[in-house]
Amino acid sequence: MKSAIPIALAALVALTACGGGIDPVENPNQFVYRMDDGVIRGSYNPVGFSAKQVKFFAKQYCSQTRLGSYSESAAAENGLVAFQASCSGGLPYGGHAVVARNGDGSVLVEATLSKDGNIFFDKKTF
Repeated sequence: MKSAIPIALAALVALTACGGGIDPVENPNQFVYRMDDGVIRGSYNPVGFSAKQVKFFAKQYCSQTRLGSYSESAAAENGLVAFQASCSGGLPYGGHAVVARNGDGSVLVEATLSKDGNIFFDKKTF
């Protein structure tokens, strides 16, 4: 409970700084996933990302950078595919990650993370 409010606030600030909420229906080149209680959950637009790419980006904050499990739902009416994953070796963080494809084709992953009551920001480019 102690870190839930700062994480939500930090995530809101990060999303606002990016120009508003992340909507993969409107922009298929971005999606968000959250990490709670050892589970990774999110939705993506298959027009912008493949399941293989989503698995790659979802495992970035796993302690061994490997997924233990991964499942998807069929595409919803709006075209989004929900996914859920766990990490092989555990998920040491809680928080949110925003995945966005840049104009040059690279992908930026920005995360607001919590571990042991500490909140920090991480950024990776692929």
